[in-house]
Amino acid sequence: MPFTKRALRPYPEPYPDYGRSLVSQMRSEPETSGQLGAVGGGLLGAALGAGAGRAASDDPKAVILSSLLAALLGGAVGHYSGKRDRESQNTRLLALRRAGIDNPAELELLDRNPMLAYRLTDKGSRV
Repeated sequence: MPFTKRALRPYPEPYPDYGRSLVSQMRSEPETSGQLGAVGGGLLGAALGAGAGRAASDDPKAVILSSLLAALLGGAVGHYSGKRDRESQNTRLLALRRAGIDNPAELELLDRNPMLAYRLTDKGSRV
């Protein structure tokens, strides 16, 4: 897959463009979100591991080892969590499209008036 600006975007744009569909502007790559989650989880794991290692022992090697192990564990969990969360959001966007909601204005209207969802979607399906 060629690298494009969309492929490298981990999160959707903050302000929706009401002239474009929800899927085209809010869909982003799960792998990139997973990598960002791995970095965040690894940093958090390293900090917590260093604190736990320091509380358990005064030996610098033990502190470094516990920090590295916690960073690996936190990075793995962060990658998995970030990737699965983005896949879930992309699936939600496709489900909205199948329900007939393809515009950010339609989604905002239904968020503000949930009782209209049954009448406005295709086939009367509930959102």
